Amino acid sequence: LLKALRHETPDVATTAARLKLDPKSSDTIANVIKTYHPPNAGKLSLVRVWSGQVTEGMSLNGVRVAGVLRLLGAQSTKANAAGPGEVVALARMEGIDSGTVLSSGAAPPAFPKIPLPNPVYGLAIAAQNRNDEVKLSGALHRLMEEDPTLSVEHNAELQEQVLWGQGDIHLQI
Repeated sequence: LLKALRHETPDVATTAARLKLDPKSSDTIANVIKTYHPPNAGKLSLVRVWSGQVTEGMSLNGVRVAGVLRLLGAQSTKANAAGPGEVVALARMEGIDSGTVLSSGAAPPAFPKIPLPNPVYGLAIAAQNRNDEVKLSGALHRLMEEDPTLSVEHNAELQEQVLWGQGDIHLQI
C-alpha cells in the first residue's frame, strides 16, 4: 500500500541532465528556491545544490556565503558543506533573489524561468505616522523579496501606495 502512494521525483543526475548541466564540472551550481527573513536572523536564501560543494566563506556570483544552515521546521543547524541534491539555507546573501542561479565559475548557467501570476488585486496602504514611512518601505521591500508575486505601485493621482497581490487573503497574510 505504501509503495502505491509514494511520489517519485527524479534524482539529481536526471534533473541536471535535463537542465544540461555538466556532471563532471568542478564548479558549484545552486539555484535559489526561496528567500525569506525570519525574525532576528537576517536574510536566508534557500538553495538546491546541483553540483559541487557549497561551503561557508566561498564566493557564489561574487557574493560571499556567510553561513550554510540545515533547516528542520523553525530549527536551524550549522553545516560545514552541502553537496548535490541537498537543500540548505545560505545566510546573508545580499543582492541575491529567488530564482537566481548561483555559480562559483565565471558565468552561471541559464535555468528556465518559473512563470509567476500577475498581481490582480490592489490594496491602498499607508504608514500611520510619518516616522514609520521608512519602516514601511523596508518591510515592503522584504515582502517583495520573499514573495515575487507581490508588487508596490505609487498612484500619483491619489497620492497613495498600492500593494498588489493575488487577492484579499493573499494581501492580508
